[in-house]
Amino acid sequence: MSAANIEAVTKFDEALREHLSLKSLPLVVRFLRRGETPPEGAGRPLRDLGAPVRPCTVWNQVRHNGVSVAMLLEDFSTACPPAMFIFGLLESTREWLDGDLSHGIYTNSREAAVRMEQHVPRLATGEYTGLVFAPLARVDFTPDLVMVYCDSREAMRLVTAASWTTGEPLRFSMAARGLCADGVAQPFLLGRPVLAVPCGGDRTHGGTQDDELVFTAPLDALLGIVEGLDAFRRTHSVSRLGEQAEIRARYAAMSKALDAQLHRS
Repeated sequence: MSAANIEAVTKFDEALREHLSLKSLPLVVRFLRRGETPPEGAGRPLRDLGAPVRPCTVWNQVRHNGVSVAMLLEDFSTACPPAMFIFGLLESTREWLDGDLSHGIYTNSREAAVRMEQHVPRLATGEYTGLVFAPLARVDFTPDLVMVYCDSREAMRLVTAASWTTGEPLRFSMAARGLCADGVAQPFLLGRPVLAVPCGGDRTHGGTQDDELVFTAPLDALLGIVEGLDAFRRTHSVSRLGEQAEIRARYAAMSKALDAQLHRS
């Protein structure tokens, strides 16, 4: 990693530890470019477990056990076909594009099913050969994304922090039926942070709990989020009894001005 990337990753990891109380390790994601080999020392599901697995099973291991895992095509279980389509490892099948999976399960018509699959964020087929997942604190390669499993309060802080340097709200799509798409492929394609709801597979095979959401950000957004987390604490907290937080003071001043205006009218 370059010095700038190391600084971004290190400061973001430190900020998460300082400002949030995460129940599992934040993790990084890298999409393997053509000709790129997995990092030395990364686990491989087929080799090490004797069978291919779902990606949600892998990142559950990463965030709870602190291991690094690489997944090439042979490591992906066919029990979850969309994952391989979403990450561009296989050409999407006609059956999937025609809505065979979603019709009657997520949509009430074939037309709606086709439209649903058309909106799934997915990478171009063949552009990447696999993915690597690793704990944020131990990453020794340049990541594309950082994924943070968090509760709604922590999500609020991360989302507001993500707008600190731009003033722009987060804009993204959410279907809640494929975290691979909503929380991994989407932020990579958009190049900006997203908040995603874990899907049924992530709950069943990844051990995700009902109070967990997923915040994912690209590498170049990390330092701005760090600034935002620092600012949130500075403006929303007090250091001694009787002190008023800056946000409360701002609200009080605006309320007083509005009361005066309404009284005059």
